[in-house]
Amino acid sequence: MPWRVLYVDHADLMGGAEQSLLLLLRHLDRARVEPLLACRPGTPLAQAAREAGRPVVEVPLGQLRGRRTPWALAAGLARGASALARVARSFGADLLHANVARASAYAACASLATGIPLAWHVRDVYQMRRPDEWLLVHFASRVARAILCISLATARPLPSAAAPKVHLVPNGLDLTRFDPARVQPQALRARWGAGAGDVLVGTVGWLSPWKQTEHFLEMAAQVARRCAEARFVVVGEAANPRYAAYVEDLQARAQERLGERIRFVGALPAEEMPAAMAALDLLVHTARAEPLGLVLVEAMAMERPVVAYGDGGVPEVVVDGETGLLVPPGDVAALAQAVVRLARDRPQREALGRAGRERVLARFTAEAMARRVEGIYAEVLGSNG
Repeated sequence: MPWRVLYVDHADLMGGAEQSLLLLLRHLDRARVEPLLACRPGTPLAQAAREAGRPVVEVPLGQLRGRRTPWALAAGLARGASALARVARSFGADLLHANVARASAYAACASLATGIPLAWHVRDVYQMRRPDEWLLVHFASRVARAILCISLATARPLPSAAAPKVHLVPNGLDLTRFDPARVQPQALRARWGAGAGDVLVGTVGWLSPWKQTEHFLEMAAQVARRCAEARFVVVGEAANPRYAAYVEDLQARAQERLGERIRFVGALPAEEMPAAMAALDLLVHTARAEPLGLVLVEAMAMERPVVAYGDGGVPEVVVDGETGLLVPPGDVAALAQAVVRLARDRPQREALGRAGRERVLARFTAEAMARRVEGIYAEVLGSNG
């Protein structure tokens, strides 16, 4: 009999954590795992999972951050955890699998209420600066039977007592989709203002202060003065409505400093992402404390070199001098110098790109991720399925 696993996700947006969970659901061996996804009503993840033929149940998992009082926080947590416990019992779950921290708060409470073991998927680098984050991480670490970390960078901040439970499970990628031989990026390049002789430099992802998109703009301004063939594109949208003013300011500054040499193209449908990565000549990533960086894996899979800050989990993906170039975190001048170096050296860009895809094939496939997760389930549940 397959293990019945209840997957729990709280997010309203389809971020990297949700994309990776969806990919896991698609690649699990259904002879070993019978999945059910529990998430908030009407989320993009719920819709995508249903379209992929995976069962979904909607549960009122309210946002925990921003609750005005401890009593309001406790009441909201109790409501969501009780609903989750009912779903787990009805489903006959053998295991709860929580996707990131806030989902783990609900799942840990449901685990304690039902006796069903918990696996917690850690996809963030916790700073432990807020009391609520410290409490949540320590609570989930204590309750979880297994802790799945997408990188060493996400594992390091966890309590030392959690170390025996930690398993390293890097995010995987569907390489049947991310295959350079299967895309035609020329139309996107033309739409983004890049001609045949231009070098298109892009950044991809949510636009937010954490992603430090302003560093990309400063880098672009420096590169533009030294490299006439450079063109720039920003792919993504505000991570949250409260960042709308931040994005408007970015666009105004970009227009003032770079004019027609930069385009803000918004978020793209998932099916366009392989072609979008292939349309670039190189990807620049400026996030701080990046847990892993799925966009880095995507770019490398499409044989595109990466220039990034050597921070968080990024060095676990990008090998400096082999699949891309890493510079000290926050050093925009070094970032610009690395981009200029690659913009002027097409053979090196191509060599780094080829090595990047080889690294993805060796370390970041969806199949390897799914088999690793199934092995952890076997350890927790005491059976090979």
